[in-house]
This record gives sequence, C-alpha cells and structure tokens, in this order.
Amino acid sequence: MSMLDNNTPHTAFLLLTACCLPALISSANILGFFPTFSTSTLFYHCRIAELIAENGHNVTVIGTIANARPKAPYRYIQIETPREKLEKLRPFEWRNRTAYWDFLNMLSNRLLLSDMTLSQP
Repeated sequence: MSMLDNNTPHTAFLLLTACCLPALISSANILGFFPTFSTSTLFYHCRIAELIAENGHNVTVIGTIANARPKAPYRYIQIETPREKLEKLRPFEWRNRTAYWDFLNMLSNRLLLSDMTLSQP
C-alpha cells in the first residue's frame, strides 16, 4: 500500500468540504448604535461600519448627529433629539477638576443621551 492510498479519504473529505464551504458563508445584518454628539467619535465608528459593509455585510448605523461619512456604503439613520431633552445634558466645565471627575461627567452625559435616544418611537 502506498502513502497516496492512505491519504485518499482525507483528500476527498477536504475537497468536499472546500466545495461546500462557500455555500455556508453568508453576510450578516449588523446594527451600529452610536449616541454621541462628538463628530470625531462618530467618524471612527462609521469608518469601522464602512469597512464591515465593504466586506459584504448589510450595515445600518443609528446616530444622533449628521453622518460623518455621507458617501459610505451603509444605511444611516439620524435620530433627532428634542431641544428640551438636550438641555438636560450638562455642559463641560473648564475648571480645576480632576480627570476622574471629568470622566464621570462625560459618562453621565453619555448615559443620559443613550436613554433619550432609545426612548424615541
């Protein structure tokens, strides 16, 4: 018995698997939710969504400001937040505060904005 005879079942299995594999691969529906008022943050998130869409996936991005990449191959949905709800957001204060305090303030604003965005009909 030669070495080729022992590998024939394995080779046949690998060829069969390789032929069937493309039929099992499909694109995914991906939803990106980015509740931020920072254009630079949205720009980077949308760039990632763009790369995913270029790889064949169906990507939808939901944001609270205008699309940072208007010619991108994904669907963008902008949610308008009412002005009275925006007034609840605390503005950044440029005082002698620690970085920890600023981080907590930013986190509080982000959570409030997420709640307002998710409460949209």
